[in-house]
Amino acid sequence: MNEQVKIYIEKYPTEIVDMFRLLRQAIYDSVPFGLTETMWAKLPSYYLGENFVRLIPFKDHINIEAKAVIQHKEELAGYKITPKGMLQIYSKQDIPHKVLRQIFVETLGKQMLLTFNQMTEPQMCRMVHEIYIEASMENATDKHPELSDLTEAIKEEERYFIDFLKTFFSKEQNTYYVLDVDGQWVSALRLTKIDDFYYMEALETAPNHRRKGYAAALIREVISSLSGKGAVKIRSNVNKKNIASLATHRKCGFTIEEENGINYLYGEQYDHLYGMMYSSEVGDEMTSGNEPRQKNEMVSEGKMRLDEELRAVIARISQMESYLDDVLQTMNTSSEVMNTATEEMNSSTAAVKTDPAIREKIQALKNYYENGLWLADYQRDERGELPMTLKRGGLSQDTLYDLLHEIEYIRSCGE
Repeated sequence: MNEQVKIYIEKYPTEIVDMFRLLRQAIYDSVPFGLTETMWAKLPSYYLGENFVRLIPFKDHINIEAKAVIQHKEELAGYKITPKGMLQIYSKQDIPHKVLRQIFVETLGKQMLLTFNQMTEPQMCRMVHEIYIEASMENATDKHPELSDLTEAIKEEERYFIDFLKTFFSKEQNTYYVLDVDGQWVSALRLTKIDDFYYMEALETAPNHRRKGYAAALIREVISSLSGKGAVKIRSNVNKKNIASLATHRKCGFTIEEENGINYLYGEQYDHLYGMMYSSEVGDEMTSGNEPRQKNEMVSEGKMRLDEELRAVIARISQMESYLDDVLQTMNTSSEVMNTATEEMNSSTAAVKTDPAIREKIQALKNYYENGLWLADYQRDERGELPMTLKRGGLSQDTLYDLLHEIEYIRSCGE
């Protein structure tokens, strides 16, 4: 259980805590992988992409916010459904497990991990058109300059990729993984087994399904699938300017292993890529910015030399922490008196859209995250170059990313 959720729920009566745990388990039983558990506006929330279920506890009941509730109103006779479509279950009532399972599946979506050691040509074409279409268009002009007709260039690139896939699948242990959501192929990656590790390439999400958490869900499920075979070690290269992909890798337990990434198939090194690695031996130690760093990454604060550059870094991080605290405080200021997630969203939307000072701080945080400074500070922290007493919540693996994503979401909801 997410630590924030655990702390939050423990303040309620025992019967509510017990019911919360049963409902939470029902969510995970309904959607076995890919879920993200988080606190959204101080409410326990369970996301799959942009779809969500919220469990909102009170002293004698729990409200369940899920878009599919209203579709099962007749099956829920005897339970109260609020005017805003939330199901209320009181502590003395039985939990309607069967109908809740259906509600959770319909709300969050059906998700499957597809594993391919071989593909038919129609399946290859489907992957090209549903997931790699953008890459095909970009490669068409770069790789086939002799073709003036863009349509013909794209077709040629698609034929090239299908031929590549046929070669890829001809080698033992080469595997493609595809995430299927409600019958749509939304994200994919491929793995090549090399010595004692897997080399991951071609992590891609379909353009119309990006920023929904599918790439992270895919990586996590692949890791889970591989863990049944023993210790897991995966290497991957990420463009140094691709902040979104770097954040996705970090959220899944990857760390920067090489300053210049290595293509392990050809032995080539590239200065525009980071070489990243996931290892099940250390992955659990890297899931949160609040947990201890590895001993060889920690530097005694007494031995640090605070030169001018480091002082500037510390000042910048402290300033961003102040902005982060102010934004979070403003977004949560009225949450103690709010009764529904919708009211929470309206309050948060008003704050981030109308308060000039908060808007300015949000923009500063966004610039900090996107212009490379956040990544540079994160790497300093990973190397143990920052004082241990420095407040650094914004440097955790997903705090700032999740906050900016939530702000973008509630802004869109308020329009």
